[in-house]
Amino acid sequence: MRIHDHSPPAHGSTSLARDRLGSTALVFFVLGAAAPLASTAGGASTGWAVTGVTQIPLAFVVTAVLLLVFIVGYAAMSPHVTSAGAIYTYVSRGLGRIPGVGAAFVALVSYSAMQVGLFGGTGAVADGFLGPRLGNPPWWTYSAVAWVLVLILGRLRVDFNGRVLGTLMAAECLIMIVYDAVMLAHPHDGQLSTATLAPSGLANPAVSVAVVIAFTSFVGVEDTTNYSEESRPGTIGRAMRVSVVLGTAVYALSAWAISVATGPDHVVDDAREQGAELMFTLVGSSLGSTMITDVGRLLFVTSLFASCLAFHNTVARYLFALGREGVLPRALSVTSGRTGAPANASLCQSAISATVLLVAVAFGWDPLVQMFFWMGTLAGVGVAVLMCLASVAVLGFFARDPHGEPFARRVVFPALSAVSLGAVVVLTLDHYATLLGVEPGAPAARLLPGVLVLAALLGLARGVHLYLGRDRPGAAYHRIGLGNATPPKENEDA
Repeated sequence: MRIHDHSPPAHGSTSLARDRLGSTALVFFVLGAAAPLASTAGGASTGWAVTGVTQIPLAFVVTAVLLLVFIVGYAAMSPHVTSAGAIYTYVSRGLGRIPGVGAAFVALVSYSAMQVGLFGGTGAVADGFLGPRLGNPPWWTYSAVAWVLVLILGRLRVDFNGRVLGTLMAAECLIMIVYDAVMLAHPHDGQLSTATLAPSGLANPAVSVAVVIAFTSFVGVEDTTNYSEESRPGTIGRAMRVSVVLGTAVYALSAWAISVATGPDHVVDDAREQGAELMFTLVGSSLGSTMITDVGRLLFVTSLFASCLAFHNTVARYLFALGREGVLPRALSVTSGRTGAPANASLCQSAISATVLLVAVAFGWDPLVQMFFWMGTLAGVGVAVLMCLASVAVLGFFARDPHGEPFARRVVFPALSAVSLGAVVVLTLDHYATLLGVEPGAPAARLLPGVLVLAALLGLARGVHLYLGRDRPGAAYHRIGLGNATPPKENEDA
């Protein structure tokens, strides 16, 4: 019989609290990061407006298929690799320590960009809804409130964070069910058209851009492995599959309901005219009341906040893992004796996000365009690259030792995933200016992907520096990607 140890580690420990999270809590973390209401109201509308194609609901389904293929190999490796370092650890164990550190730096930049961008989005959306009611304070006031709440929650027990996210997700999903019912009950011209789900739409080349946009709505599904040290056995793969299936049901159903209410022939024009307000406008006009739409707009704000909290926990665990293994300062690996949370890493991430927020305010960045949308797109590119690398790493890991895994799980599915996610990366970079809403060759379209390249180069340089330690390879080099496992002997092949 397995005895679950729910007690936090002692103060100053470099171990996270064990067995705190089950599959349900992990699903809350994933869906919290995905922000279903925000992804539907903002993501689907953006997809229609940017691509001009109607098959956005179909794009969500296609993206889900790509992710389910990815999960097969990723989940197959998860029982053999347990670390809060997630993809960094996978790449280190499958492709080598130096590439692993490069991936770690890309992950830090990507997830930090996502979180800071979400703070901007939270401020902007809250300002639009609450501003007139509260005397119109600056947008960053709401971002600051969200930052303080995340600062506090990030240092508390991980299972408490899961309950907070679960409560917000329950309210969010409930309002979306109500909205979908209202929109489907009031179809345009009285017809429940399924045109936006028709597979024939895949023949449109612009659907590839729609898939890229849909992919950003699923960013976070890979984060379950960040909690592997704090989760109960056998929960990682199950939570990932459930998250993708539930997320797809929410996104595709809600996007289809919007297209039914507007009519497939009008949804693109309506999305370009109304943006993220489209869903709320449709529901409000159908019911002739603003109360239900006001509830939805408030939950739109809490949806973005929940995503801020989820990504904060993700980055904190990356920082914790890198500190514990000596890639970054070891002080980052200290956990709270009371809650078992990565206390110093959480504070570090709060400091990073506060610094970027201050820069954004000082330089007058637009919280929706330059923060929420641009940074979110940057993060989407980074995560697509990381997931592609993780699929290749699965192949490398099982090539050395099959660990009794079936051929399809350790070779076929990871190979398919590497190819398909590689295609997503290529498509994203090819249409990056379009995704940003800028002219081809604009500075932003060149500089933002360059940030990821710079992060990768700095990570590779750090890996090489650790290899060239005083005892060459340095002792810290042997710890890369191992978590709490025993490092190999120093004469073992790198």
